[in-house]
Parts: sequence; structure tokens; C-alpha cells
Amino acid sequence: MPLGITLSKVTDQSVNIQSAVSEFILKFAMALAVVMGVSFLSLGWRVGIIVAAAVPLTLAIVFIVMMATGRDFDRITLGALILSLGLLVDDAIIAIETMCIIPKL
Repeated sequence: MPLGITLSKVTDQSVNIQSAVSEFILKFAMALAVVMGVSFLSLGWRVGIIVAAAVPLTLAIVFIVMMATGRDFDRITLGALILSLGLLVDDAIIAIETMCIIPKL
């Protein structure tokens, strides 16, 4: 560096990012709990167990693959996981309802 030039920290964004990621994780856990509770109440306990097992198992596999490939957990990743949770539960409910309707035909 040339003489007379110094570096100083202007801002530390890591604190803001850490609090945002913590808030996303809390909302993600709350959404997961609500989805599992609604599936138990609306579909019955046997079907609810299938949905309740599918969601955490799928998310655990996603986290393992992300860690194995070196992906970071950031706001965009966590937001995408929250959106994909809705799709995952919707697909599981549709598949289970289809299995319940087909034997009645």
C-alpha cells in the first residue's frame, strides 16, 4: 500500500446477515411445525405420519447434499427451502389423496 493510506472497517455486515439467517431458520421451523400439525389434523394420524416423515427426511437429505457439495446456507437458500416445503407437502398430500381415492373406485 502507498504511504499515507490506511484501511479501516466501515461496517460489519456479518452481524446483520447472522440475525437474518437466524430469523429465517426460526420461521422455517415454525412453518414446518404448522404444516405437520395441519397434515395430522386434516388427513388423519396414519396419513399425517407419512407426511410428517417425508418432510424432515427430504429436508435432511437436502442439507446433507448441500454440505457434501460445499454449498453455504444463506438467505436465498433458506428462502428457497421454505418455498419448496410448500411444494413438497402439496405433492405428498396429493399422492396420499390419490391412493385413498383409487381403492374406492
